[in-house]
Amino acid sequence: MLALDQVAMIIDSTGTDEVQSMSGAAPGYRAVSAVIDTLGLSLPIGISYRIEDGAAWELGVGRITSGGYLERTTVTASSASGSRINIAGDPDPAIMYIVASALSAAAVTPHVEAWSPALGAQVREDIEGGTALGSGALVFQEDGTALGAITSVWAIGATAVGARSQGGVMESVCSGFSASHGVQWAGAATTTNDEPSPARSARGIGFAPPAISAMLLDIQVVAFRTSPTNAMYAATMKAGVMRLGETAAPVIVDATTPEVIAASAGVTCSIDIGVNSDPIESGRDQELAGVVDVLVTGAAGETWHWAVVIRSAMHG
Repeated sequence: MLALDQVAMIIDSTGTDEVQSMSGAAPGYRAVSAVIDTLGLSLPIGISYRIEDGAAWELGVGRITSGGYLERTTVTASSASGSRINIAGDPDPAIMYIVASALSAAAVTPHVEAWSPALGAQVREDIEGGTALGSGALVFQEDGTALGAITSVWAIGATAVGARSQGGVMESVCSGFSASHGVQWAGAATTTNDEPSPARSARGIGFAPPAISAMLLDIQVVAFRTSPTNAMYAATMKAGVMRLGETAAPVIVDATTPEVIAASAGVTCSIDIGVNSDPIESGRDQELAGVVDVLVTGAAGETWHWAVVIRSAMHG
């Protein structure tokens, strides 16, 4: 992306503050305002930058806002041990250069929240942690990632990969075309007794089918025992699941008997699935009535650490 090459501005304020004021273009360079006018954009825009002030230097990711201000959002390296440098501007003024790099390509699309780059695409303005890469890619929920032409993410923490893919399952990776998807989700649990325990994602929830969907789940479980001795257990099972609206809990249509793939001698672990009907906020102002839980069971007096992966074919 070369649209913002050869752009540098004079910094006319001093200090280590995050926000610094800028005046015109540095000698021999273009001003930001002239370039964004040519591109038909408006401030604020996200950039990666380099500041030089005598022998002091700073590399970072930030944005330029209206009124000629630079926000030094995140310093990636500097002559001040990775902190913001103290801009002195004496005897010569400090210069802010826009760096031509992968991150500066985000400047062709208006910047939104910190750590939300949008390259040829859009991340909704109130979203943090979103990344949209590709023509027409859209992210509507926090921590979402859309990769590919006309991809969209509307569930919290979802990733959509591939042309026209939709990320509609929380904290999962979705690929495919339109409403027909492949989905992968991961969760974990620790057990110290013989009571069933649900595997949970990083946000502490189970597997959340979309509001109107049919899914075939391929569940894989592996567990490692750390006390009283080391041991392992691994099993698989399949299940059909559907949900018929936001206010409807998931329904387990059918499920196979778990198949033990590998187990140390004397191990008595087991797995099952069930439905937890507690409502959850899934994104896009949507509340779903419950999740599908993978229930793992160890043994009394033993400590087991469980990893659960669900792979699914989905229509919805």
